[in-house]
Amino acid sequence: MSFPLNIGMVAVVLAQVLAAAGAMAIFVGECSLIIKRDVDEEEIK
Repeated sequence: MSFPLNIGMVAVVLAQVLAAAGAMAIFVGECSLIIKRDVDEEEIK
């Protein structure tokens, strides 16, 4: 039964399409994307 595999493949394709649509919306809508990362002191060492 390949039903779960088919759902996974559809999800992968939809994720890429939604990511591309979001990227285009940022450029068209004059929005900005801010990526913030918190780094702990222990991760640096």
